[in-house]
Formats: sequence, structure tokens, C-alpha cells
Amino acid sequence: MCIRDSLTTSGTWSGGTLSSTLNVAAGATLSLTGGNYYAETVSGGTLNNSGTITWTGTGNIGLQNTATINNQTGALFNIQTTASLIPSNGSDTTALTFNNAGTLRKSSVSGTTSFIYQAGYSSGGDGIVLNDSGTVDVQKGTLSLQDGGTESGTLTAESGATLSLSLIHI
Repeated sequence: MCIRDSLTTSGTWSGGTLSSTLNVAAGATLSLTGGNYYAETVSGGTLNNSGTITWTGTGNIGLQNTATINNQTGALFNIQTTASLIPSNGSDTTALTFNNAGTLRKSSVSGTTSFIYQAGYSSGGDGIVLNDSGTVDVQKGTLSLQDGGTESGTLTAESGATLSLSLIHI
């Protein structure tokens, strides 16, 4: 990925590792299109989305080393894949976190996307934790949130779609 610090228009991330902070500005779009097992990895970095991120690739997103994704108020993180968010190494001692204050949407494709829980992965949460104060909207397929988190926003699943919650949500 050749984007540094801030994305103010549009860009595509098709593979590689983010180990610093990337800010997707309001009105900007970032497409995640990788096809490898860990197509995109956030390693010790932070991905701040104030615009639109659309995940269409077949590759999973790996999080490691206290990585955080922040989907800000007014932002859209649109999942259009059956790939998953997965812990990508076993050395973390804190939870890997997806904070949603905007809209987290699963759309376009049937099948399951998971925020993976891996027993014994870390002492901080064993996987990807979702803290939601915005909207989680499942329009098609299944969104499986396996490692808990906090819930103070809105959860919706349209007819024929499934939102699966495990551990501590709500």
C-alpha cells in the first residue's frame, strides 16, 4: 500500500501491512481487495475511518500487536466478502479491537464473515472484539461476532440475514 498517513480521495489496499496510523477522511473511499490469506494486516497500527471502506477481496484482514480499527461517526465500513477479521499472531497480550461509532454493514454476498475468536490466542481477549455505539446492519449473509465487546448502538439483520453474537454483547 502506498498511502501514507491520510487518504483524502480514494485508494485501494490489495495487500501489505499497516504498522502506523492511516486516516480515511470524510468523503474518501478505501477499497480492500486482497486475495491472500492475510491480504491486509494491521500490525500495531490504527486504521481510522471517517469515510467509506469497502471490503471486497477474498483475503482475510489480519490484526496483531494491539491493532485497532476505528469506524467513526458518519463512516461506513461495508463488508462485501465472506473473508474474516482474524488474529494473525499469538504474541498479543491485549484484545484486538474494532470500535464502531458509524455503520458496520454486511451486504452483497451470502456466506459468513467472522470477527474471529481463537481460544488461547491472547490473555487480552483471544480475538477480535467489537465495541459498537453505532449501527451494525446485516443485509445479506451472516456476520458472526465471536469475541464479544460492548453494545450500545443499533443491531439489525434483514430477512434472511443473520447476526450471530457470542460472549459478552449487550
